[in-house]
Amino acid sequence: MNLRKRIIPCLLISEGDLIKTINFRDRRYIGDPLNAIRIFNQKKADEIIILDIDAYSKKKSVNYNLIEKMANESRMPISYGGGITSLVEVDTIIKSGVEKVICSSLFFENFSILKDAVCKFGSQSISVCLDYRLNGSDYCFYINNGKDLVSNSLEDVIQKIRELECGEVIFNSIDKDGSMLGMDQYSMKYLPSILHETPLSFIGGLSSYNELKIILENFNISGIAAGSLFVFKGKHFAVLINYDNFVKDGQ
Repeated sequence: MNLRKRIIPCLLISEGDLIKTINFRDRRYIGDPLNAIRIFNQKKADEIIILDIDAYSKKKSVNYNLIEKMANESRMPISYGGGITSLVEVDTIIKSGVEKVICSSLFFENFSILKDAVCKFGSQSISVCLDYRLNGSDYCFYINNGKDLVSNSLEDVIQKIRELECGEVIFNSIDKDGSMLGMDQYSMKYLPSILHETPLSFIGGLSSYNELKIILENFNISGIAAGSLFVFKGKHFAVLINYDNFVKDGQ
């Protein structure tokens, strides 16, 4: 069965503010995440991803108050990731109205907790986000905003993905992040061929709605997530949240 590919705005938050990054650095303030969610509601986005990019590095407690506000505001399914270390946190986030919890560092630092989360809450409620760089055709995986290398073995990572049986894996290209110079189409072709049993989504570098159309038509993936394309407009990158009609009508 061929499921409809999802097109997902991805919003990054830091200290409660909506920001954008390039290569996980060069931060730019964008605005209020609640206001962005309201606009994406109006644009009828498929779903939305919210990532708190500093919760892990600054060892901050999960901001349940903000998560609940975002979930209450959203008329789309909402996924949240950032700073999650325990089953209690996963449970509280889901009870706040979040449909899927996204984990990253747990995959490498406390795999048993992640397995317990899939078992307790169901695979459909747990996603994994893997931040990576390509060195030629070799994969290097990082946590802590791309600062800490945790694995350079794609084989080991694939084995863990298969063992985990989570609902989705999101591959997040550090080198493509925020560039709008084109996505990692090599990985979009290669990784589904070896992980065909796992829904895969990709994020990083989406350049245009034309590239989006090409990807939708040619790659066997579950979803495409993007930030810059949906929050910037024009050659001067003015902040203007958009979700072009092609996204809804052109598939």
